[in-house]
Amino acid sequence: MAGGRSPADDWRHHAGGRPGAPRAAAPGSARRSRLVFALVPLLIAIGVAGGLIFYLREKPKPLFLSVSVARYDDAHWPVNAWAKEDGQLLAGQFDNGTAATQGQESANALISEISRIGERAADNRGQPTVIHVCALAVPAGDGVALLPANAVPGSPGSWLPLTDLLAAVERVKTERLLILDLRSVVEPRLRLSGSELAPMLHRQLKAIAEKGDLKYLVFAQAIPAEYPYVSPEFRSGVLAAFLNRGLAGDADGWNADEVKDGQVSALELTTYARSRVADWQKKHEAAPALPVLYGTGSDFDLKSVPQGPLPNWEIEKAREDSAKVAAAWIVRDEWQKVKLAHRSIPRTFRQLEETVARADRRWNGSLQGDVVESDLALRMAALDGQRDRAKPTPYPVASVARARRAGIKADAMAAALQPAFDAIRAATPAKPDEWRAKVQPLWDKQPPEPDASVSAAAAMLQSIVEADGKDPTPEQLRAFLEAANGFKPALAPHEFAVVKFLTSPDLEHRDQWPDGLTRAMIWAALKAEEAAALDGRCKARIEKDLAAIDAGYRDGVLALFKASITEWRKAIELLTGLRDQYDKIAQLGQAHEKALASLADALALLPVVGDYSPELERSRKTFDAAWTELRTSAAQLRGRIESGESASVLTEAAQATDTARFNLESLLKNAAKTPAPGGLRNCLRLPIWLASERKEMVSRANDAALEKAEKALAEKPKRLDPREAYESDPRWFEAHQRRAQRSAELLNLAALPAAVDDNYWAALAVRPVELYRKEVDPVRRERYAWLIHPDDLPAVPETGTVPTEPTLDVRREAEKEMARWIANRRLLALAAKLNETENPAAKAYAAALSAAATKLSTWTP
Repeated sequence: MAGGRSPADDWRHHAGGRPGAPRAAAPGSARRSRLVFALVPLLIAIGVAGGLIFYLREKPKPLFLSVSVARYDDAHWPVNAWAKEDGQLLAGQFDNGTAATQGQESANALISEISRIGERAADNRGQPTVIHVCALAVPAGDGVALLPANAVPGSPGSWLPLTDLLAAVERVKTERLLILDLRSVVEPRLRLSGSELAPMLHRQLKAIAEKGDLKYLVFAQAIPAEYPYVSPEFRSGVLAAFLNRGLAGDADGWNADEVKDGQVSALELTTYARSRVADWQKKHEAAPALPVLYGTGSDFDLKSVPQGPLPNWEIEKAREDSAKVAAAWIVRDEWQKVKLAHRSIPRTFRQLEETVARADRRWNGSLQGDVVESDLALRMAALDGQRDRAKPTPYPVASVARARRAGIKADAMAAALQPAFDAIRAATPAKPDEWRAKVQPLWDKQPPEPDASVSAAAAMLQSIVEADGKDPTPEQLRAFLEAANGFKPALAPHEFAVVKFLTSPDLEHRDQWPDGLTRAMIWAALKAEEAAALDGRCKARIEKDLAAIDAGYRDGVLALFKASITEWRKAIELLTGLRDQYDKIAQLGQAHEKALASLADALALLPVVGDYSPELERSRKTFDAAWTELRTSAAQLRGRIESGESASVLTEAAQATDTARFNLESLLKNAAKTPAPGGLRNCLRLPIWLASERKEMVSRANDAALEKAEKALAEKPKRLDPREAYESDPRWFEAHQRRAQRSAELLNLAALPAAVDDNYWAALAVRPVELYRKEVDPVRRERYAWLIHPDDLPAVPETGTVPTEPTLDVRREAEKEMARWIANRRLLALAAKLNETENPAAKAYAAALSAAATKLSTWTP
C-alpha cells in the first residue's frame, strides 16, 4: 500500500515479523525481559492476596420476605396458581428467608409484613433486604392495586394501591430489591379483560422511576396466573422457578462482563431471570409478558454460590388429578346428559359447572388438596339438595302420553308382551285361559325396570288399536284390563278410562255399532291425550285450537248414545278426522318444546365459552364467527317462540340453532385435538367436556408440557438487559376486544342495556342482579337470568333455601295452569255432557273424568 502500512505490516510490527520467522533482538529487549521476570512474583502475590480476600470476604446474608396471597376468600377472583409454593421456594434460598402465607386478609396486614422486615433490617445494622410479593392485581384509577385475600370486587377501599406498597418498601432503609410478581384478573363481568394490568403497571413504575422517586430496585411483571406463565411441571410460577435457579448459582456470571465471581448479585439475578423467562415464553409461543427492572438503587450481592457443581435441576410431570374432582365432573355429565338439568334448572346447573371448574383450577393451582376436596364436597351436597327440591310433584293423572313425552319407550316391553296380546285378540269369550296362560308368566316375573308399567300400558293400548284392523269386543277389552291389573304396580293410565267405558254392559246398542267405531273412539282418545300432554309453556299457543277440536271429540262421544247407524257412521268419520287434527296440535306443541330445548342448550353454552380464545389468529376469527352465529340464531329462535310461529317455522329455527351450536362445539373439539399443551390447557378451562374427554386431554397436555419444558431448559438463552422497556403484545388487546364484543352480544341476547364506556362490571354484573331482585314476574326474569353469573347471585343462596330459578318457577306455573285448563275445559266439559245422557255407563265415565279433574285442579307441581 503506497505511502503507508498495510494491515499485514501492522500485524507483523506487533508480532515482531512475519508469522513463523525468528524474531531479531530489538534494542532494549533484554532490559524489558528482565523487568517482566522481576514483576512476576509481585503479580502472583497480588493474585493470591486477591483470592484470599475473595475467599475470606463476608458472605451476603440479606433478609428475605415473600408475601404470597395464595387463597382468596371471595369466589369472584381467580386462583392465584402456585403462589404459596413460589414464596416457599424462594425463601428456601436464604438463611434469613421468611414466606408469609397467613395474615394477608387486608391491605393493612400486607403493609404490616413489610414494616416488620424493615424493623428487622434496622436492628441488624442495615442488612440488605429482598421482598417478594405475589398477588392478584387490578387497575385502579391511574395506577395498579394489589388484592389482599379479602378484597371485594367493586370496592377499591379493600384493595392495596401499589403506591402504598412502594411507600412501605421505601421506609425499609437498606439496600433493597422488590420483586413484584403480579397476576392479572380476566373477568369481563368485573370490567377486567386481563390486558390492562401489565401496561398500567409498567407505565406507573416507569413514571415513578423517571421522577427519581424509586431509590431502590424493583423487578416487576404482570402475567395471567395460568399456563405457560405458571408451570405445573415446575410446581411454581415460571419467574419464581428461574429466580430460584438463579439464586442457586445459575445467575453467577450473568453480568455485563460475564465474569463469574462466586456471587449472585441483584443485577445478575434479574438479568438471568428476564432472559430465561423471555426464552421460555418464546418457546411456548405465548404472548410475551416480561419482567422489567426499575429504580436507582445500587447493585448488591444476594448470595454466595455454593462450592462444587450446581444442582441437577429436574422437572416433573404435572400431578395427577384429584379423584374427588374427577368424580364431580362425572356428576356434572349426569346432570346434563341424563337429567337435562341445564334445561330445567339452568342456574343451578351453571353453579354446579362453576363449582367443579373452580375446584379443578384450585387443585391444579396447588391449593392444599384436602381443603379443595372438603370444600367441593360441601358445595356439591348443597347443589344436590337444591336439585332435589326442584323435582316436581308427579303428575296426578298417570297418562301414557305424558310418560312417553318424558322419554319412556315401550319397544322392549311391547316385544315381551306381544304374544300375550295376540292371544287376547285371538281368544273367544268361552276360553279365557288361552290368553291367561300367556300372561301368567309375565305376572309371576315382574319386569325389573321402574318404568315397566307405563311401557306395558303403552304397548297394550297400541295393540288394541293396531293389531288386526278390527274392533276389539267388550270381552277382549275386559281381558286387556284384567291383564293390566295383574302387573305390580297395576297399569292404570288415564287412557284406560276410555277402554273401561267401552266395556260397560250399560252401553245401549253396543252390539249394533258399525265396525270401526270402537277403534275410532279409542284412537281419538289416545290422540287427545297426546295433544294435551305437552309442556305447559305451550298452553297459550295451542289452547284455542285444542278447545275447538275437543268440542268435536265430545260430539263424537255423544253420538255413541244415539240409536242411528247414520249418526254412528258420522261419528266414525268425525273421530277418525280428529286424529289428524290432534296430531297437528301435538306437532305444534312438540315443535314449541323442541324450540325451548334448543334455546336452553344454546344459552347453557354461550356464556361459558365466551372467554375462550384459540391460539392461532385464523382459528380465533373462525371461532368468533361461529360464536356470533350461535348467538344470532338463538336470538332469532327466541323471537320465533315469542311471536307464536307455526310448527314448521319453529322447527326450522330450532334446527338452525342446533346446527350453529354443533358447529361451535365441533370447533372446540377440533381445537382439543391440538398437540400443543397451551392449546389443550386453554380448552380445559372450559367446563364443557365429558369426564372421559377431560381425562384424556389432561394426560396429553401433561405429557406435551413436560416435553416442551425440557426442551426450553436444554440451551442457554440470549442475555437480555433487565431494564429494557416493556412492550405490550397486540394479542392482549385483541383478546380484550374479543371479550368486549362477546359481552355486548350477550347483553343484546338478554335484552339488557349495553355497557356504557366499556363498563362491563355494571352491565354484566350489577345491572342484571339489580333487575332480578326488583322483578317479580318470573317470565321476565327468565329472559336474562341465564346471564347472571353464580358468583354474583347463586342459584343456591348461602343463607336460606329459597331457590333463584325463574325457569323452574315459569315451568311450574305453566304446568299448573295447563293442568287446571285440562281439568276444566276438557275433563269437566266432557263429564257435563255425559251426565246429560242419564246413561249409567256415561255417568261412570263422567265420574272417572271428574275424579281426574279434581286431582289436576288441586295439583301443585
